Order: sequence, then C-alpha cells, then structure tokens
Amino acid sequence: MAALMGEFSMRLILFALMIVVAAGAWAGEPVSALVGQVHRRLVDNSRYMSPPGACENADALFPDWPKGSVKKCTYLRTDIFTAPKTHKTKTRAFNAVVYVANADAIRLATWIATACSRVLSKSYRLDACANELIGAIEDQSGSQFPVAGQVFEDLSCDAGTPSICEVTLRRLVNGTVETKVELCAPDDIQGCIHRATGKGGWKVAAMINHVEEMYIFRNGVTVRVDGCTNGETHDASVTDPYTNCRDDERRNRSLPASSARTGKARISSTTPEMFHIYTADTSIQLPTLNDDDKSYFETTDNLQYWLALVSSTYRRALSSDDNPLLDAFICSAHPARACRPENNGYAAWLSQTK
Repeated sequence: MAALMGEFSMRLILFALMIVVAAGAWAGEPVSALVGQVHRRLVDNSRYMSPPGACENADALFPDWPKGSVKKCTYLRTDIFTAPKTHKTKTRAFNAVVYVANADAIRLATWIATACSRVLSKSYRLDACANELIGAIEDQSGSQFPVAGQVFEDLSCDAGTPSICEVTLRRLVNGTVETKVELCAPDDIQGCIHRATGKGGWKVAAMINHVEEMYIFRNGVTVRVDGCTNGETHDASVTDPYTNCRDDERRNRSLPASSARTGKARISSTTPEMFHIYTADTSIQLPTLNDDDKSYFETTDNLQYWLALVSSTYRRALSSDDNPLLDAFICSAHPARACRPENNGYAAWLSQTK
C-alpha cells in the first residue's frame, strides 16, 4: 500500500509540473483541483459499467494490450416501462458483459491538460478547456473505453416501445437557460415535439424513455456485429432480451465488426475526420455515407483500419502523457497553430510510444 501511495504522489507531482509548464497555472487553483474534478466527474460518478466487484482481469484474452489494462465486467441494467395512459410501470433487470480499458484519474487529467495546452489563449483558459473536455467525455459513457462487448445507454425514444418518452427542451432567455420536460406518448412522439417546439423558442435537448438501447463495441467504437442488433427491445415481457450478444462470447468479444454508423471513438467522440485532419493520415476514410445511410465506411477494410488505429492510439496513450484522440477532438473545436500536423508532434509521439 505504501508503495502504491508513493507512486500516486510522484505521479501527482509530475502532473503538477506539467500543468505549470503547459499553462502557467490551473486558473489560480491548486493543481489537484483538476485531478479532483476528473476523479469526481469521470471516475466516481460515471463508470456504471465497471462498478466495484464487477470486473476481472482479461489479460489472456487481449495479449496486445498493456498488462492489467483490460477488465471483463458484468454489470446490471434496469429498464422501466411506463404505460402512456395509466403511467403504471413495469421493470426488467438484466446483466450485460463488456471489456473495458479505463485510465485512472491522473492519467485522464494529464491527457486533458496536454490536449488543452495546444489550444489555450488569453480568452480560452485551461479551466474552460478542461471543463469542455470533461463534459464531452461525460457524454460518452464517462471515460469508459469499451474494448469489446455490450454498452447500454438511454439515448432515444422508439415509437415501438410502450413507454412514455421524456423530451427535455431548452431555450435561452435573456442569457439564462430555461429547461422543461414534455411527456410524449410513444405513438405521438413527433407530433408532441412539434407542438412543444412550435413557439417560444424551445429546442429538443434530449429524449429518453427509460428503456436502454444496446450498442456493440469494438476498440472504443460503436459497431454492428452479425447476430446482434443495436437498439432497444420493445417487448416488456422479454425478461432477459440480450442473451445472444452477452452469452455468445464470439459475438460479444471477437467477431469482427461488419459496419459502423459514425466511427466516433471514445473517450471523447473523436470522428475519423477529426483524426485525419490532426494526423494527416490519408488512409483514414473521410465522410462518405453509403446510399442507405447505414455505414460511415464504404468497405470493411476501411472500418478495420480505423478500429485498429483507435486501438493502437489508445493503447499507447495508456502509458503516455498524451492521447492524440483527445488532442484531435479539442483541436477540431478550437483550431490552433499547435494543432497542425507539422506542429503537433504526433509523428514524434508515434516513434516514442508503443
């Protein structure tokens, strides 16, 4: 334990020195403020797929990954169906299986500080940049990197699911953000939204029905795998609806992806286009959705190249102060001279990491 505490203290000291060099100061606050914020928002409050006691070492299944980095986690999810007319509820609880490679708070904070150091200016301080990146990471399963397996999230409402849709609406009034929630019947979602946004400047911010969708992942990217359908199971009477993608280890972990809708990579939703611009890697396919609008990638080779690149980049970053996936994301939002391929040091980083 003493050795672990010593290692933690040394990493915190090195992180503090890096912050001072990169940004002058953590906006007048102690350096530990960034680590604390990261720990609170991205570790303590976000890692629902890897709760204490739910995970086991998966080194034997992922020999290319750093030792101890990938964990197999079995986690509990609960759907709540709310009947549109009676508001009576019916619940179902089920287990999911996912393999995650999660960085600790100091590593995450170091990545964030490094990424932000590329885009800082007099009007864009480290605290603002860090808060923006932390928020983006929170929105993408909170710093959890799914190497493979099932990720469950409630991101939408499906008209075929017999559960009330909660539509969160927002508007800006005299510089103040106002929020309200509309309850929409599943067979009237679009009409309900049209009526709610028809006047007053309201816009849809989120839609949930408390019935989670399943998404299969490979190397931090949502993908499609033969035999597993991404989305939610409408029938509330099906008590354990995702067993074919959970209990079949090949589908859950190793079956190659057949397609991907956007290619966005965790932990910050980095798109292939963002990474192409940041790295000047011409082998990354640029946006060209096919005719049926179901896959970002024209061929499976294009997809597999992107998945391998995300995997390699994230694996290297686990032992580095820099994560180019985060750099590319923040540089897309705040282009700066230090973001350009000739200035960002990506080529040197590749030669120095493995």
